[in-house]
Amino acid sequence: MRLKPKAARRLLLVGVLAILAVTAVVMLVVVRSWMNERRTQQLRTDGMAAYDAGDYMRAQENLFKFLRRTPTDREAWLKLAESFERVEKSQGKHLGQAAQAYARAWAIDDTDVKTGAALLKLYVQIDQAVEARDLAMMLRPTDVSKAGPEHLEVLLEEAAVRGSLKAYDSTLDAITSRLVALDADGYRATMARVDYLNGA
Repeated sequence: MRLKPKAARRLLLVGVLAILAVTAVVMLVVVRSWMNERRTQQLRTDGMAAYDAGDYMRAQENLFKFLRRTPTDREAWLKLAESFERVEKSQGKHLGQAAQAYARAWAIDDTDVKTGAALLKLYVQIDQAVEARDLAMMLRPTDVSKAGPEHLEVLLEEAAVRGSLKAYDSTLDAITSRLVALDADGYRATMARVDYLNGA
């Protein structure tokens, strides 16, 4: 069965229009995806440039928008956290925001001791004692007697937090003893031990 020439032309026209429509939709999706990726990378570039220039408010704005689209960029989380720390807000709100950003960076790479230490200090500052204690335990050796001078600040923070939690237990005893062993002439280490002995 042969198609009439008029019907064949109509069928060919419908086929061509369908191919053009599908091509247009595919091109629209591809171009839109490319444009979104380009905008996202521009937000990151602008945020990092603003941070480097000392414009921390603009850095916060751009990096926050970028991280909503790409939440796995650890470097951007760190710069956002540092930007929050540098722009004070009422009632210390900036410290809580910085802690959240550091926590996101820490979640991506929990082997970075520097990020963990910055997060620990913020947890102590904003009175998140339980979180600070748990993080300190991750940043030091499980056996406190194996803690070295590089763990001094972590041990000091953990001792302070455990004291605020009224956790006068054998762990705090071991921590304060190790502090004195590591820094016998240090005021903070000695005071941590005295506070433990007074509270126990």
